[in-house]
Amino acid sequence: MARGSRGRSLRLSPFPRARRLGLAAALVALLAALAGRVVHAQPARPVDVVRVVTLRAVAEEKYRAQPGWEAELRRTVKTVSDIYERTFQIRFQILDVVPWTVGPAVPLDTMKRRLRQEVPIGAADVLVGFAAERCEGLYYGVAQLFGRVAMVQTACLDTAVLSHTSADVVLSHELAHLFGAFHPGPAGAGTVMRYGPADRFDGQNLRVIRLTRTRDFTTGVQGVDAAARQAWSAIYAEGHASDEPNPLAGAVANAGMTLAAQGKESDGEAMLREAAAIDPRAARVRTMLGLLLSGQGRLPEAAKELEAARSLSFRETEARTELGFVLLKLGREEEALTELRDVLRVDRRASRPYVGVGMILARRRRMAEAITAFRGALSADPGYGPAHLELAGALDAVGQPAEAWPAAARAHDLGEDVPADLWQRLAEKVPSVPPLPAPCAGATGSAIDLDRPPPDVREYVTRIRDRIRSHRAYPRLALDRRQGGELQIELQVARNGRLECAALRRSSGSEILDRYMMTAVRLAQPLPPMPPQLPQPSLILSGTYGFRVVSEPQSLPRTPAR
Repeated sequence: MARGSRGRSLRLSPFPRARRLGLAAALVALLAALAGRVVHAQPARPVDVVRVVTLRAVAEEKYRAQPGWEAELRRTVKTVSDIYERTFQIRFQILDVVPWTVGPAVPLDTMKRRLRQEVPIGAADVLVGFAAERCEGLYYGVAQLFGRVAMVQTACLDTAVLSHTSADVVLSHELAHLFGAFHPGPAGAGTVMRYGPADRFDGQNLRVIRLTRTRDFTTGVQGVDAAARQAWSAIYAEGHASDEPNPLAGAVANAGMTLAAQGKESDGEAMLREAAAIDPRAARVRTMLGLLLSGQGRLPEAAKELEAARSLSFRETEARTELGFVLLKLGREEEALTELRDVLRVDRRASRPYVGVGMILARRRRMAEAITAFRGALSADPGYGPAHLELAGALDAVGQPAEAWPAAARAHDLGEDVPADLWQRLAEKVPSVPPLPAPCAGATGSAIDLDRPPPDVREYVTRIRDRIRSHRAYPRLALDRRQGGELQIELQVARNGRLECAALRRSSGSEILDRYMMTAVRLAQPLPPMPPQLPQPSLILSGTYGFRVVSEPQSLPRTPAR
């Protein structure tokens, strides 16, 4: 059942179970008699051919632990396929069933995101995950409007007791979202999109699915042309769940952010503006647009969109946090401080506003308060790199280099580009800081590959390789600028493990990436001494490191306001 552009399924009413079922049945009967809007699956209006939609079915470990799980999975898909074929002339065909391991305590939305990232969709049109005993309250499935991925929950208490929360119903509901179906208003009660059986559709969603039954799943919402979007919007305007944002706006906004992440920022901006026009009250859409504009340095425009998001939803904390940083860049320091402190009143666990507050206090030379703010950020999120970086600078400024050094090293390991002058100052003040290695002479041509060492030195070389890897991430600044590439580093190690020299033999084309990896080599010191059985006085090693910018965000942005 969609919340915004996500499908969160089958939210039950607050009535006691027995009374709830009786009232629901009476309501369905009354609405059917009065309005004729609740429709059991009937033969579809004539179309040319049956549309075959191929599925890759994915079963996680708890689902596979159930007796006869694969037969039940295939039965569920066949039951829903028969319903859709009778109603829409859409047939679902399983291409294959693949195992998948999720691990414990993974939320439903996270499972869907990981499913998309970890399981290739291959030649299938859609990817459907089946999970068991991972129930979150009364939510049983998730799918994104006009997407290609859905998750279906089974073996929850209510799915085992109530017929309208069976796996057949959840699958029918989530697959409908992939064709653009939404949650109808009260007139749609008792249908599959609002608490009803798998084969019962309200009149609005009957028309929606028939409108989009031939959609190309590879193009997402971008493949739904303007005329179809307009027709969808007209159907949606007839009535829908009042407590949810417009799911088409969410789908268009998510597509816009994906385009922006692929470097197509103008196309992404156009889609975000379209999403804002579809639902002018969707605070999350305005937040996403503000984030995009801020990243482009269009600060006055960004501030306008972020202020609009704040006015639409006081609890849209990401908009308010970004607005604080935008105001700071615009020189409106006092307004920025007020905004960031207001965010912390709403959410004390947010790390980024702590950093913003600390930066402003540091500018005002209130260093003790700034350090407290940076440590507050790390208390909220110990893995937040910018907080470690700002803390290192503040500790250095108050004459605590021994504490600043580990903060700077941790910032580097989390992908922060630590300034060279900070490294230099700390190296001069802290005796234990690893020295900057001397540059090596010309390439020898006989270096040992760190990834493919010969058997006699494999164990030792692997230890060095792992030490360097432990100080490597994707530098955040390079990722923000979509900089990638491959570089090669050569280093010479003495018998006692001393790093005699290091050199960049091939540049990645990005100064940030090159500098970052040379720092990673420095931080890997002290290197382990060579074992006695190796006769060489030193080893020359060569490592190749690649950084590739992915074509979509690691995690799609949240849907417009929940």
